[in-house]
Formats: sequence, C-alpha cells, structure tokens
Amino acid sequence: MTPNTARQILGVSSTATQDEIKQAWKDLAFSFHPDRTGVGNEARRKRLEEKLKEVNVAYGILKSVQRVKKPTKRQNTSPKRPQPTDDWRAFAAKTTKEGLKKLRKEAVKKYNKEYNEKNKEKLKALRKEYQEKSKEKLKEIQKEWKEKNKKRLKEYKKELKKKSKHTFP
Repeated sequence: MTPNTARQILGVSSTATQDEIKQAWKDLAFSFHPDRTGVGNEARRKRLEEKLKEVNVAYGILKSVQRVKKPTKRQNTSPKRPQPTDDWRAFAAKTTKEGLKKLRKEAVKKYNKEYNEKNKEKLKALRKEYQEKSKEKLKEIQKEWKEKNKKRLKEYKKELKKKSKHTFP
C-alpha cells in the first residue's frame, strides 16, 4: 500500500498533519470496530474486521512516513572544543580572557557607532537647542552687566560733579 492510497482510506489530504491523521484514524477505528455490531451479525462483523485492519495498516504506513520526515536529534550534545579558524578574533575570544575583553570592546565601539548614527538628528537638535538657550542666557547676563555699568557710570559722574564743585568754587 502506498502513502497516497493510505491517505485515501483515512480520508485525509496530502498536507495533513500527524494530529489530523491520528484523529481520522480514531474516528474510523471507532466507526468500524466489530464490537459495535449487534449479536448475530457475523457477516457484518467480518467485514468490519477487514475494514478495521485496512484502516490500521493505512495509519501505520502514514505514521512511519511521518517519522521518516522528522529530523533526528544529535546524540552527543557536549560543546565542542574551539578550533583555530581564519577568524583569529573569534578564536582568541573563545580561548583567552584578553581576547574576550578585546572582542567586547570592539562590540561596544560598534554599538556606540551605530547608536550615534541612528541618533545624529536627535543630537543635532539637542545641540541647537542648547546653543540657543546658552545664547539667550548670555544676552540676559550682558543686559544685567550693561544696567549695572550704567548705574555705576551715573554714580561716578555724580561723584565727579561733587568733587569738581568742591575744588573749583
């Protein structure tokens, strides 16, 4: 029996999953089970037994086909010892602490470079905003100094006038 005829017997499509095949088999096994016939129907009982055997064979074939399709897991899962490769950085990182530190530093530099490239526009906007605020602050400070200097200059002129009156009657 081929897998295609087995699928026809179970009534499933060629893309059916293992669960769908199993459910179809259960349904057919339940409906064709010989114990479901009444007493005295030996001819019907024999037909149902033959049909049930056919359904079981079809299910066995499809079950074995599905097992073949499943990938097998590796028996030995122990980690392999690192081997020297063309990429000396990766080998050094796997074998020495210094190599691992260098590799980490390179990764951090790369990350920072990518981060800075992504956020260039944000950084430009922040710098511009900071420059504008600092210009405004500078203008405020300059205004305050001008006002103070004006007051001092007025006081100084007053003092000069007073002194000039005292010295020249």
